[in-house]
Amino acid sequence: MAAQSEDRDLRILQRRLLRKELRRCHQYRGPPPVTTFTGYGFPGSGNSANRYIYEPTFGLHYMMWRNPNYGDIRIMTQFSYVSRTPWNIGSGPATAHMGMAYVNLRYDLP
Repeated sequence: MAAQSEDRDLRILQRRLLRKELRRCHQYRGPPPVTTFTGYGFPGSGNSANRYIYEPTFGLHYMMWRNPNYGDIRIMTQFSYVSRTPWNIGSGPATAHMGMAYVNLRYDLP
């Protein structure tokens, strides 16, 4: 009978210690940590990171004059269209577009 009483007292003590430990673990420990963002496209990030870039290019080469003894003269033209979309738009435009034209006059030695 005394052994059963001691076992019961031991179990009660173990339960009390377990409850006390659980209460200690679940105590309020202040506000949760602040979340910081890293990478691209989060609110407030810079708009210098590109999400999409699209650049088709078209070019023509034309030989204006050619002589086997003196070389040749060529005219080269190129047109490029660039479209850019940043990850974070912010206060600026959503996309940027630009057309570029290049003309090159070249003399090649024989």
